[in-house]
Amino acid sequence: ARVGLRVSEVTYHSSQPWPLGPYAQLMIGCLAFVDVKHAENGEITVDPEEISEASWYPIEKVKEGLDAAPDDFTRTDITHFRLPPAMSIAHQLIKSWLKIAVKNASNSIAVKFTTK
Repeated sequence: ARVGLRVSEVTYHSSQPWPLGPYAQLMIGCLAFVDVKHAENGEITVDPEEISEASWYPIEKVKEGLDAAPDDFTRTDITHFRLPPAMSIAHQLIKSWLKIAVKNASNSIAVKFTTK
């Protein structure tokens, strides 16, 4: 558990090549629900060996990020929630999650990880 949360109903979403390291690898993307029975107030505990940052974001903040124009990541004056580039699996997972959350009128919140 890289962030100390148990999940349930893990569903495969998509995959993309991960060309880092000595061997070509395949990264898979899944959607899941946090198991609230085992989440201590939803607190995230970051494993510093794997993750440099992890945070919860309200659904409105995620919508704001998707509605914004694509960023130039060299700019420092952008204040909205920044999403990964549209071609990335991370962006596609966030987009799919938001569609499901809105459809279900959910009070869901998203978690964002920044890997090392």
